[in-house]
Amino acid sequence: MTLKKLSQLYHLKQEIKMYEQLIQKLQSDAEGTTQNLTGMPPSGNVSDKVGQIATDIADYKALIEYDKQKCKEEYRKLHEYIQSIDDSLTRQIFTLRFVECKSWFEVADSIGSSEYAVKQICYRYIKKH
Repeated sequence: MTLKKLSQLYHLKQEIKMYEQLIQKLQSDAEGTTQNLTGMPPSGNVSDKVGQIATDIADYKALIEYDKQKCKEEYRKLHEYIQSIDDSLTRQIFTLRFVECKSWFEVADSIGSSEYAVKQICYRYIKKH
């Protein structure tokens, strides 16, 4: 498995966070928007800003659900791959880094080693296999 494939779960989680932030911004924008209620029917050239924001929010929520499904699939692939690793320390490093999405510093701190050492273990394993 390549480093790029191993990193897909991380990138999917980042993408979900991005969509969630966009939804928050849109919700904030919608709260600041008021419609002019005159009692008159809307004319054909008046845009419904709140309606458009609601549509955008629904679209982002659908993207989040789609990414969550992809996350489940990536997690399954990662779990299978990591369980096939013979060395316990290497499995721990891969789990912390690619499943729990921890930084190299956090991985090293968790196992009581240096960033350099955990990176070397990871990269050597990937290069060999």
